[in-house]
Amino acid sequence: MESPYTPPAPYPAPPDNYFWYGSDTLWTGLPDDGIWRGLPHNDDGYGQKLFVWRVGYDPTAEPQPRLAVSGRRLDSDASPLIGHVPTTHAFGPNIHSAMVTGITFPTAGCWEVTATYTPAEGGSAALTFVVEVEE
Repeated sequence: MESPYTPPAPYPAPPDNYFWYGSDTLWTGLPDDGIWRGLPHNDDGYGQKLFVWRVGYDPTAEPQPRLAVSGRRLDSDASPLIGHVPTTHAFGPNIHSAMVTGITFPTAGCWEVTATYTPAEGGSAALTFVVEVEE
């Protein structure tokens, strides 16, 4: 496993049993064991809120950031992950400022997830990680 990412101040430490993964460009929190358990489940699949940080992201200037999320199951055939739009933002003392979106995994299993952010000024940044979704 790669070394956990440490964001600059004033961004907080990750929640208990999580680590930061990524870089100043984009990062997210992942469980220490790489498994998302107990996700809400309905006919569409398993839902999760995905928080993504970026140094310098300003939610007042960009309340609906251009963050797109895609994903594919690695250990079996499945429909692609569903990334919900529009993306929104979150702000608070325990998270600073983050982009947040909903994602739905059609099935449990091993998933590769890619979050791509395209700022208004152009260019883009991507963050890819693998996570196990358990029933």
